[in-house]
Amino acid sequence: MIRLGTRGSDLALRQSSLVTERLRAAGETVEVEIIHTRGDATDRPFREIEGKAFFTRELDEALIERRIDLAIHSLKDLPTEDPEGLVTLCVLPRADSRDLLLVGRDTTVLRDAGGVALPRGIRIGTSSARRFAQLQHAFPGVKVVDLRGNVPTRVARLRRGEFDAIVIAAAGIERLGLELKDLTVVPLDPPLFLPAPGQGVLAARARAADAALVDRLRSLVDPDAADCARAERRLLERLEGGCSLPLGALARRGETGFVLEACLAHDGRMRRARAEAADPDEAAALVAESLVGGAAMPTIVVTRPDGLDHELAQAIEKNGLAVVTQPAIRFVPRPIDDRMRSILRALDAFDVVAFTSRQAVRSFIEVLKRAHVPGARLKSIAALGPATRGELERHGLRVEITGDGTGALAFAESIVRKNAAATHVLHPGPAEPDPEFARRLARARMRVTPLPLYETLPVQDDPALPPGPIVAIVASPSAARAFLGRASVRARLAENPCRIHLVAGGATTAAELERLRHPAAACAGSPSIDALLPALGDVLEVLARSAPFAGRPAVEVKP
Repeated sequence: MIRLGTRGSDLALRQSSLVTERLRAAGETVEVEIIHTRGDATDRPFREIEGKAFFTRELDEALIERRIDLAIHSLKDLPTEDPEGLVTLCVLPRADSRDLLLVGRDTTVLRDAGGVALPRGIRIGTSSARRFAQLQHAFPGVKVVDLRGNVPTRVARLRRGEFDAIVIAAAGIERLGLELKDLTVVPLDPPLFLPAPGQGVLAARARAADAALVDRLRSLVDPDAADCARAERRLLERLEGGCSLPLGALARRGETGFVLEACLAHDGRMRRARAEAADPDEAAALVAESLVGGAAMPTIVVTRPDGLDHELAQAIEKNGLAVVTQPAIRFVPRPIDDRMRSILRALDAFDVVAFTSRQAVRSFIEVLKRAHVPGARLKSIAALGPATRGELERHGLRVEITGDGTGALAFAESIVRKNAAATHVLHPGPAEPDPEFARRLARARMRVTPLPLYETLPVQDDPALPPGPIVAIVASPSAARAFLGRASVRARLAENPCRIHLVAGGATTAAELERLRHPAAACAGSPSIDALLPALGDVLEVLARSAPFAGRPAVEVKP
């Protein structure tokens, strides 16, 4: 037996019965239980109620506590994120998604080729911030006032003359079969009027662990309704909005994918956007970017190699930002040859061993193990910056010289200042070390012996970029070349260069990006996490200021 939970309004019961009928027709036994929610217990306008899930929290709690097995909702009432352990499916075909303007008998509606005109000063009832904004935009001079209550109650109040007109969802009228012959019914058609995301779609929510029930519900899913609702709600999610956000959105299938139209009210203005894309997520990303002038929170793409990206990605996520890791380069160890063995046997002959990256440290330690050189003695150890020093200390090595992490040239200056008497410097690292490092030390009469430990190669995979704007962190010149060489990146840049913003992990990387004709939006002092995060915050703050959207707070990204 399936215990189905629902609110007790006429519309909620009717919507639940539509699903119940389909389940019973498939041979299921269904018992309906009415659950009251806090949204039913208040007459306050929605925009004055803090938080989300006005009409769903109690039903979610009943699911989690196993008092019911299934809950049916209007999708537009659901927050965009499922509670932990619950899953939501869009079921049955979508009803009419439009809003209807219901006008009382004593109010005259003028119709012409340009649409509908309403008398100035009439009172239109609605509790929706979205409808409030669209009505004021379309009908200057009308007075929009709060109206709460279930669908029959709202219609009854209109008939009693408490309002001159009300706005209500066509789906509710359709499902209840209400008779409206004594009223003037004006459909509010797109694109001038756009419904709430998911309006007209029914949602079934169950416990994710109840796999058998979830599989049975999948047979009730309407693909068109589910995919179009996904585009609309992805847009809502990207704008970080709930039921009170004055956002209208409607998606439909087009010739090559999905067409999504949206409008957003802000500061007395109505912003509109339209996009067509191959999938719902991409359509939502494009519309979000257009609506907020490019200030939609971008996805952060970390291009560091495997093993170096985890800490940075974790630090970014702690700041509430979306992050994906797509390594642009990989490190391939070089074989141990006679030259390498000879250098390793003579480590104590070098005045300074200079490490310019964490990967150089890791490769050096690994080579010592592979070459069986335990307990190697190093006279003096130098680290490019704090991140490299931390890696050395993690392996029990004491660092005498620490640069500021800004680049190999500045690092060479640090070695010259702090160990001017040195004559022989060993530089373990990549097969192609920075020539500026050796040249600067040579001017101070120091000879640099490179110790190539690994090759830096581009990752051959070309993963799809996240939809919408992105900020890519490139921490080295080789990563910059590999990332910008990807087909997916070139295609995105050709489509709209403003949708990719680059953060350089130091002056050398910034110079390489400049040479590649894609200058960095921000340059960190070094590729360390402590330096990259503030640079990332600078980019996000500039993007947020580029459009006057919806009170997003100043961006401060912290280590």
